[in-house]
Amino acid sequence: MIAVPSDDLNQEFDSTAEIMSFCALNYDIDMPMSETLAITGSKAHPFLKAEQVQRGFVPR
Repeated sequence: MIAVPSDDLNQEFDSTAEIMSFCALNYDIDMPMSETLAITGSKAHPFLKAEQVQRGFVPR
């Protein structure tokens, strides 16, 4: 499992490091985390676009 932060979800942090710190402190998340990625729309990461087509999964 990998956490995938995204500004598409209106996160309020300026960097992936800030997001990682917040998640570790507030949610006790210790899983690997990607860089901040686009997860919706035309700029979505190719993996997430494929998930939408193949499985109907749309992040929200």
